[in-house]
Amino acid sequence: MRWRINPDIVHQVREVVVMGGAFGYHGALGNVMPAAEANIFADPHAAEAVFNANWNKLTIVGLDITQQTVMSTVFLDALRNVNDAGRFVWDVSRFYEKFHVEEGVTGGIYAHDYSAAAFVVARELFTTRTGPVRVMTDGIAMGMTIQKPQSMRVPAMLYWDDRPAVDACVGVDANGVLELFA
Repeated sequence: MRWRINPDIVHQVREVVVMGGAFGYHGALGNVMPAAEANIFADPHAAEAVFNANWNKLTIVGLDITQQTVMSTVFLDALRNVNDAGRFVWDVSRFYEKFHVEEGVTGGIYAHDYSAAAFVVARELFTTRTGPVRVMTDGIAMGMTIQKPQSMRVPAMLYWDDRPAVDACVGVDANGVLELFA
C-alpha cells in the first residue's frame, strides 16, 4: 500500500470514495458470497488496510445503495436515443444486463460504480452513517464489511475504538441519482 511506503500521503488526499462492501441495509449483504461484495472479497486485506488508514475523509458506497439504484431497460433505452454517449451507455450495458438476468435480476442493471461517482458530485442525494469499519480477512465471512456506528456507545476496545471513523452510505435518493445520470 502506498501509504505504508509514504504514510503522509493520507493527508495529501482530500477524500477517498470506495464502491464496495455492504452493511445489511435493504437486505444487501453480498453479491459473490452470502456476506461479501465482489470488490472487497477480491482483496479483503487491502480493504481492511484502506478503511483503517487515517485519511482526511473516507466514504464507502456499498451494495446497500447501489442495489437501490436500478437503471431499468426502459431508462437505458431512453438514453440510447439521446446522443452518442447515450448510445454508448446502451451498448456497454447489454453484457451487464444479460449477466443480471442470469443472476435473477430482471429489467435493468444496478448502478454500482456510478453511485460512487454520483456521491462525489451530489452527496446531498445520500445519507451516511459514521463509525469505524472492519473487514473480515479470512474464514467463512471473508470480505464481509462491518461498521460500529459512532452512536453505539458500547466500548469495543482494541477491535474498533482505535480505528478511524469512516462514512458508510445507508440511504439514497435513487430517482435523484438516475436524474443526475440522465
